[in-house]
Amino acid sequence: MKTYSIGRDPECDIVINDATDVISRRHAILNIAPSGKMTIVDQSTNGTYVNGIRISSNVPVPVTRKDTVSFAHVAKMDWGQVPSSGGSGKTFFVILLILLLGAGGGYYFMTQSESKSKSESADKSESLAVGSFGGVDRDGADREDDDRGGAGSGISDDEIILEKTTIDCSAKGGDQLLNYKLGTDETVEVTTDSEWITIKEVNHVHQFIKYSISTNESDTCRTGKIVLAYGDGQSVEVTVNQLGQPVFRLTSDSDVTYRAGGEAGTITFVLNNAIEGVDVKVEVSKSVTWITNIKVENGMVTYNVAPNHSSSTRQANIVVRYGDASFRVTVRQKPGKVTPKPPVEDDKTDDKTDENTGEKKEEVPSAYSSAAVGA
Repeated sequence: MKTYSIGRDPECDIVINDATDVISRRHAILNIAPSGKMTIVDQSTNGTYVNGIRISSNVPVPVTRKDTVSFAHVAKMDWGQVPSSGGSGKTFFVILLILLLGAGGGYYFMTQSESKSKSESADKSESLAVGSFGGVDRDGADREDDDRGGAGSGISDDEIILEKTTIDCSAKGGDQLLNYKLGTDETVEVTTDSEWITIKEVNHVHQFIKYSISTNESDTCRTGKIVLAYGDGQSVEVTVNQLGQPVFRLTSDSDVTYRAGGEAGTITFVLNNAIEGVDVKVEVSKSVTWITNIKVENGMVTYNVAPNHSSSTRQANIVVRYGDASFRVTVRQKPGKVTPKPPVEDDKTDDKTDENTGEKKEEVPSAYSSAAVGA
């Protein structure tokens, strides 16, 4: 079996140029069996899509050159970069058989046909060994009964194997794909107990279920079931867990004041139903330089407030964001230098001036004045 790595890494066999880093360095792997059958395995962060349906990570999914394979909806598989496997050899073999039949080589044809049948059986076994759900072509070509179960498949007639029994998804929802493997040719009846889960397609030939999960508008997580019924009253369940909308809430004061000498500050918050790949971001208004060393970890924002050497109070806003939600904390700091107040002038009226006329009062000697003593 040949394996081709696909991704942004220059060392991949098939390199995808992507300046946005949406494509992973090792995004996917394409396996090609000696028989020419191919499977693709997603190993990325942003997903691999086959004919518009996102496939599960680390699960081999059969593909053909007729399929549209998309990597994170940014780039599509260029089948021209994938070498053809065994095409010329098969053509030569067919021509040789025609010549032999024309020359009366019927016995040789029978011998070669038996050899080819054994070779294809070996290829099927190898394809099944790649993964539990890796031995089926999407177009259904040359599909044998033993691919679906029965003798040699390792699955009994009354057994069904699911790709997964628990599915976790975000509040956004969307189309999903679930592969299964049944030991008989019987059909599977698929139902759900939740209005927010919609069964869109049950493909009995390729053995997969396409379903859709609606957006969860609340901040409460919810759980539903997908039931696969088969055989004589037998069934299995798949549990679907969906996150609610993110809960992002401030738990500390929204207005804080610090001393002029400076000190460390802390903002605490609650974040539930976090979205994978979305981080908490912090912005400081007007890009002030006196708020420094900002860090975010474990539901907490820490920072330092530098000393205030000015004679005025200063203020800034710290905005903490998560996705579309945010909250603001106002930070104030007392002045470092206090300007002394100017002296207040004495505005009292001169006792020797008449308040009514403004004229100088006549001085009347008191009994103890020198004028009185002289008299």
